[in-house]
Formats: sequence, structure tokens, C-alpha cells
Amino acid sequence: MVAGSDPISLDELIRTVRNGLYIGRIWYTYPINGLRAGDFTCTVVGDSFIIRDGRIVAPLKANTVRINDNITRVLEHVLGVTKDTKGTLVWAAEEVVYTPEIAVTGVHVDAIAGFMEALA
Repeated sequence: MVAGSDPISLDELIRTVRNGLYIGRIWYTYPINGLRAGDFTCTVVGDSFIIRDGRIVAPLKANTVRINDNITRVLEHVLGVTKDTKGTLVWAAEEVVYTPEIAVTGVHVDAIAGFMEALA
């Protein structure tokens, strides 16, 4: 179970983000530079949206962005946590992790398809 010390609603969390991405589902997540470094990469594959002015305004096309970041940096930059938790499934794993939705500042995201150029 993952929980926050001052949880808020998902709508409040999105308003707090103001401008960014809501990442719903990732795939092909794996470590880079060895496990000790904490660096990882993953592809955003679905259930994801663009946030502008604190509102979800459009879906993010699947397989157009990749997250390249460091798990320690991500955990040190948590902006907020929702009060509701939901089960997250890990491919080929028997365990289910119950976690809130978490907003993180400064996540490194790279475009991997031309769709992102139209958002600038």
C-alpha cells in the first residue's frame, strides 16, 4: 500500500499540476545504467491525457512519449497524492499494488512520435 501524508482528491491534484500530463498506463519499463543508478525508461501507452490550466483537455496519443528519469529524483519531487487508491497490475506478476495517483514535478518526457510537435 502506498499512501500520502496529506491526500487530496484527483480533481484537486489535477488543478495543482496546472499544466502537464496525466499518465495512466506505461509499458516497456526497465532500468537503464544498471539497477544501482535508479535510472529507468518506459513508454506511455494509454489512459493518458494533457492537462492545461488545471483541467484535462485532450487525450495523449499512445506510444508518442517516453519517460526517461530516475526513481530517486521522482520520489523526491512528489507534488501531491490522492486520497483514493486503486489496484495497479504488473504484467506477468501475481501481486497487485494499491496506490494513490501521484503528481510529480519535472518528470523527463521525450517525444518518440511526431504527434507531440503539434502541442508546442
